[in-house]
Amino acid sequence: MPNHAYSHTEIILVEDDPDDVYLFLNACDQLAPKPKVRVLSGGQALLDYVEQQDCQQKLILLDLNMPNMSGLETMMQLSTNEKLKHLCWVGFSTSNNAKDISKAYELGAKSFISKPATLSEMTELVKTLSLYWFKFNRFYKDTP
Repeated sequence: MPNHAYSHTEIILVEDDPDDVYLFLNACDQLAPKPKVRVLSGGQALLDYVEQQDCQQKLILLDLNMPNMSGLETMMQLSTNEKLKHLCWVGFSTSNNAKDISKAYELGAKSFISKPATLSEMTELVKTLSLYWFKFNRFYKDTP
């Protein structure tokens, strides 16, 4: 498969754990060209960011287990905001709890991904996410 361009690739990683951020960014560094990543440390930071930026063509990976505002609480805020409910957010967690997964989908998550524990698995995940979401997927647009 030929290398595809990541020129439009922007992943917003909402993650409070510095080890998980490091692993994710290190995995991105393994790819050429590497995807653009914006790291936000919590749910409120994401809500503030998406209110100010056009994020319709971006993939949001949202950790569930964060202090102050959990990923599920953040999804609730996104899903009840008419301007934000069409954004593409994905649950990204170490949790395999069936209730967490079901709730994430009920709140509008487009997918739910268990976090890989190794660099090679994370690199494969980032590569696969980039191919799927930015090459083959078509994002929702407000206007044609």
